[in-house]
Amino acid sequence: MQENRLKGLFYCTLSIISWGLLPVSAKGLTEFMDPYTINFFRFALAIVPLGLYLLTKRREVVHGRLGIRGMLLLVVAVVALLLNHIYFMVALPYIPASSSQVVIQIGPLLLLMGGLVLFKESFTRLQWAGVGLLAIGFTLFFNFRLFEIIDPANDYGRGIRIMALAAIVWAFYGLAQKVLVSLISPAVVMMCCYFGGVIILFPFADKSAFLSLGVVQMALLLVCTFSSLIAYIAFAESLNYWPTSNSSALLALIPLITIGFERIFTVIFPEFMEFSAISFLSLAGALLVVVATMMITICVGTSPKTSP
Repeated sequence: MQENRLKGLFYCTLSIISWGLLPVSAKGLTEFMDPYTINFFRFALAIVPLGLYLLTKRREVVHGRLGIRGMLLLVVAVVALLLNHIYFMVALPYIPASSSQVVIQIGPLLLLMGGLVLFKESFTRLQWAGVGLLAIGFTLFFNFRLFEIIDPANDYGRGIRIMALAAIVWAFYGLAQKVLVSLISPAVVMMCCYFGGVIILFPFADKSAFLSLGVVQMALLLVCTFSSLIAYIAFAESLNYWPTSNSSALLALIPLITIGFERIFTVIFPEFMEFSAISFLSLAGALLVVVATMMITICVGTSPKTSP
């Protein structure tokens, strides 16, 4: 039992570190490659290692026949996950990496809200308190920049709105995956997303940009490529060794991990990244977002139904 808990902690820690690292490494690339090119190479480079991982799990990736309904849900999941990746990268040039991870916390909330409607799940009082605390956390984090968010001509506001779209489409992916999980592994959905992404983004990607990357930019691209892949796989593995609530609680720490990495990267690579100073109010808001997300994801209600 203790060994399983340690394995669960290891995989979950690896997951949150990888997710926390993703926007920082991607942010460092945005001056050298456009978002579509970054995503194109992320998908292309990740296909082989993900395929090798699926080969090791070949008896576990498909659990039943999909049928027409399952195929439609698979399409929804793949399209939503692909749009999530694209919107995330499109938004990053406009906002700091730390802001991206705070905004993306909307995703888990929308996923749970979708469960209320589609799966007739329930919210506990602590979860509703968490929703209120999340709203306060967002208000504190953005404080004096709230008016920029609603200004259609403001670049920062544009980035925040696009990142919110990334969170919304991720929730659609999560809802579809919640039904598909009994039929197909999330890793298969990722593989379909990567293949689809390579095909769709091929005409828009600047393939020559890859050859012009320096050593540091190449390293950032590799980190950006494998951080999300490792994060998804490590999170899935963690669920084999300890309760989902434990992993969900630790995932809430990702915004703080990103703030830390953002600071470290600007010290190591000052020519590629600039640290966006965080005020006391913004830091307090980020902490409240973390606490609120933990409350929302851990204090779950009942789930009478598992399919719509």
